[in-house]
Amino acid sequence: MASITVPNPLPSPEQDAQDLRKAFQGWGTDEKAIIGILGHRKAAQRATISETYARLYGESLLQRLHSELSGDFRGAVMLWTADPAERDAKLAHKALKKRDDRHVWVIIEVACASSSDHLMAVRKAYHSLFSSSIEEDVAFEFSETNPLRQLLVQLVSSYRYDGEHVDEEIAKSEAAELHDAIRRSHAEVIRILSTRNKVQLKETFKHYEQNFGIAIDEDINNQGGSQLFSMLKAIVWCLTSPERHFAEVIRSSILGLGTDEASLTRSIVSRAEIDMKKIKEEYKKRYRTTLNDDVIGDTSGYYKSFLLALVGIWVFYKVNAKLFSSNHDVMCCLLGRDLNANRRREDDRHLVESQSQSPHIWQRKAHLLEKMRPPPHTLSKADGKKAQRPSPSAAAKMTTLKHPVYPGSCSKTSRIINAATTFCCSMQPSTKNIKVVINGATKEIGRAAIVAVTKARGMEIAGAVDTNLVGHDAGKLCGMEEPLEIPILNDLTMISGSIAQTKANGVVVDFTHPGSVYDNVKQAAAFGLRSVVYVPDIELETVTALSVFCEKASMGCLVAPTLSIGSVLLQQAALQASFHYNNVEIDLPSPEAVQIANNLTDLGQRYNREDISTDNPARGQVLGEDGVRVHSMVLPGLTSTTTVHFSGPGEVYSVRHDVTNVQCLMPGLILAIRKVVRLKVFGNSNSLVLLCERRDRTSNRKVVVAELDLWPGEVLVAAAELFTKHEEDELLRQFKEHKLHQTLE
Repeated sequence: MASITVPNPLPSPEQDAQDLRKAFQGWGTDEKAIIGILGHRKAAQRATISETYARLYGESLLQRLHSELSGDFRGAVMLWTADPAERDAKLAHKALKKRDDRHVWVIIEVACASSSDHLMAVRKAYHSLFSSSIEEDVAFEFSETNPLRQLLVQLVSSYRYDGEHVDEEIAKSEAAELHDAIRRSHAEVIRILSTRNKVQLKETFKHYEQNFGIAIDEDINNQGGSQLFSMLKAIVWCLTSPERHFAEVIRSSILGLGTDEASLTRSIVSRAEIDMKKIKEEYKKRYRTTLNDDVIGDTSGYYKSFLLALVGIWVFYKVNAKLFSSNHDVMCCLLGRDLNANRRREDDRHLVESQSQSPHIWQRKAHLLEKMRPPPHTLSKADGKKAQRPSPSAAAKMTTLKHPVYPGSCSKTSRIINAATTFCCSMQPSTKNIKVVINGATKEIGRAAIVAVTKARGMEIAGAVDTNLVGHDAGKLCGMEEPLEIPILNDLTMISGSIAQTKANGVVVDFTHPGSVYDNVKQAAAFGLRSVVYVPDIELETVTALSVFCEKASMGCLVAPTLSIGSVLLQQAALQASFHYNNVEIDLPSPEAVQIANNLTDLGQRYNREDISTDNPARGQVLGEDGVRVHSMVLPGLTSTTTVHFSGPGEVYSVRHDVTNVQCLMPGLILAIRKVVRLKVFGNSNSLVLLCERRDRTSNRKVVVAELDLWPGEVLVAAAELFTKHEEDELLRQFKEHKLHQTLE
């Protein structure tokens, strides 16, 4: 049972050849297109494409693939594209040079796990390629004293006549002969295994177990650990149940210190069109895990993507409705399911668009979407009537998060506005939805981000990346009632490639660690995805390098020192108060102390001149040239509280912000995702402002709750006012002029 998927309707060989030619041209090779074409064609179709390519362009497709690709990916594509008989002939010739167990398996697989016609074709191809017969080379490579010599020569030179007829008497007698021959004379074992057809051998092995109370492979295994008995066991499996042999080969290739890519590639490439589905079933039954999970965990890059396409699990490249025979196949493929799983329910079909449109990647299940409230402007499918705007009381019930605007953050003419975040979701995901990938998904903040993005309007989770809990459903990991059908993967490239095919806006949210941020942003940018980075310990050198890279790539990226709107407002209030007080100290158990202190000193004012020379360590650390003192107390279970104290003649003014859990970061994260998709440059102090904004329903005017420069974190505008775009730009200009004037003074 083959595992590969083939387009319906099938493109012409000329079209495939032209698409491959385009993939080879230009700046770099389009590996995605190669996977999308060659990974979804049968052997005869690949042969026709190769012939057509040579006729149209006067060069060998295999030679061009060899020059364009590299590494394990090249090896897998070359084996897959080659003629099956020539492929196996080359594999056998290479294996004969090494002769250890894993390479002898190759000879046994060719001789026993293939049809008689295929073995004959391999023998012809071998003679054509190497000017000698395969049986001659086997006899030459193994010494006369090696019992494997006669066994392998007989196997590669045999021809088993296919047929369903079984002789019960012969089966019974040869079962007894095998039982004795395994222990005494191997010649009879060789005769029976090399001459009888597979149906007859299955019956013989059945009588063997009935008569002696043990399966023949187990009995062979009990005879000792010599190479001969190991190979006899492999022969029995390849003749009667090759799925058992190849499941063991794949499993052994990924265990240990490194991956045996040669064995893994050979097994998947050679069986993808024969019995890969049986191998997957056997693999799961024997090892209590799935083959696709192990492939994902032990391979990477385009090599991984190509193998996954062959085993029929995921198709990340060239994904469109024309690649599949039905919408069901599209849906199963995009959800990461086996393409031959049971048909999905009728109410899941609306998740797939018509065949004239590109299908969505990683869509949520229908019954999950049905539980979510549609936005006010959508149409109800039940009655076709336009949904009414919610009343103020209903809107209040929809509010799930509120962040107060501190009095100190407002100018004299400002109005204090309660910023509320309303979570809505459309009944069906849209191509306009922002596709969000959470990198660091198993962390506490990552799990909270998955829930927040799922509930947010206009965006959806498209992937979850982490090195832990690979294969687990992201929705279940977050404690959601229904699974999202999105597995945790450890390959950002794979998910980014799938999103790129939808041509939708994609954003990667990075919660990983400072050492991997730069590479993660580069990987995302390679597929046209923007990045939001929240890694508190990130170095300034990394941010500078990201700025240079994103400017060259014209790709937006936000590096956020904080995502808490309350923290933003605290900084605004502190900056506003700093113009009126000469004494300030900061009390907080977090690295943001440095940020706030730097923001205050950047204004050019002098603070705490009376005690700036005090050497008492209990007074806290002095940060900045202008003497802003910072006190920090960190205890397990202590609520993170940030307080900025100002004092003047006869009064003390304090601004305080308490953080109880990571949920405080989610509204800021949603705003950052919305902002970054509009950027074409890296977020820096000259060009980037994160807008924490709402829209007034009656006037459709923007409510600017907060604006902060994402690096180094200065607040450019202290605002909780209703502004038009013109008024907002004017206020920005005035504030920058005021800041420059203060600095010069």
